[in-house]
Amino acid sequence: MVERYLFVSSGNVYASQEEIGQNEDALRLDPLDTDVMASMEDYGAAKVACENAVLAGFGNSRTVIARAGLIGGPGDLSGRSGYWPWQFAHPSGNNGAVLLPDVPDVPDVPDVPDVPDVPDVPELPTAVIDVRDLAAWLADHGVSEWSGPRSTPLRLADRSWCGMNARSNECGLELRPLSDTLAAALHWERTRDNAGPHGAGLTDSDERELLAALT
Repeated sequence: MVERYLFVSSGNVYASQEEIGQNEDALRLDPLDTDVMASMEDYGAAKVACENAVLAGFGNSRTVIARAGLIGGPGDLSGRSGYWPWQFAHPSGNNGAVLLPDVPDVPDVPDVPDVPDVPDVPELPTAVIDVRDLAAWLADHGVSEWSGPRSTPLRLADRSWCGMNARSNECGLELRPLSDTLAAALHWERTRDNAGPHGAGLTDSDERELLAALT
């Protein structure tokens, strides 16, 4: 008899990804009613069905459901968590320029080994651009968000998905500093047989093309 069953689920089970700070009691999607997903759009509903099956088999008292968001660090084959530290360690633009999506404020950047310091944003009249305009410009140039080839990884321009990365952590999970995760991801990227961005992000030639288009 199994004393306790741990099921690693996904934040994609929630019906809405828009609200900030929702906890595990948030409304879920309806469970998938077939055995096979028709497409990745069914992923969240399939995970709900899996959660229901585990709960039905083991009961609430013997079940732990961990709804993970993005999992990153060394071994991230999607390339999302390794892309940005690699870009700053190996900038493809002239004078070390790196193409970044616009953000409302520029936070303090944690120290990451072997990654050059990020310079202060210059005080120029054209330094600020409305995030909606920039997002539209990236889209017009064929740059997608979040993941995949020719993307700016981890960026979620759609406000209805902003809660995806801002769920509560009420179960006592101890989180390590983001700088540790990114440093480990960079180290892993460098030790791969084909070192460099993969799976997600812009190629060096893509980034140089877009940087040139900005000037």
